[in-house]
Amino acid sequence: MHEGAQMLCDVEERGFCVDLGHVRRKQVELRELVRGLGRDFLATDFGRGWRRSCGEFNMDSNAQLSNYLFRVLKLPPVRATEKGHPSVDEDSLLALGIPEVSQLLRIRKLNKCLTTYLDNLVRETTDEDPVTGRGTLRPFFHLLTTITYRSSSSAVNFQNQPTRDPE
Repeated sequence: MHEGAQMLCDVEERGFCVDLGHVRRKQVELRELVRGLGRDFLATDFGRGWRRSCGEFNMDSNAQLSNYLFRVLKLPPVRATEKGHPSVDEDSLLALGIPEVSQLLRIRKLNKCLTTYLDNLVRETTDEDPVTGRGTLRPFFHLLTTITYRSSSSAVNFQNQPTRDPE
């Protein structure tokens, strides 16, 4: 335990090298992609109908999506939540077989990658070298905060980084 704690302490102190120039380029690319996909989505009959069905439109609102799918379009829900409301989890939405819903899920996933992962990397990276554009990311590892003694981290949460989705 002591050697592991010492190793993580060393990692915190040294940090990881982050190519901020690359991350910022990816942020711009992803923002443009999400914006374009959002425009395409809102140009569909489904997108226009959803937007008309609510006052203050929010593409990330599950409540608005649920209202549009199950009250306006009167689609039968695939399954219900514990409270008896129609479920709008990913599996339930995909089971509806609506191509625009798949498009919406992709937009949401890409937007989460942008806001949760890339934006946080830039925010948490310090000591940027103006010549190379590289900085240092120093996460905090918490060894004794869980009962199971597994490590956790924050600023940036490494357990939360996607690794299996190539996109």
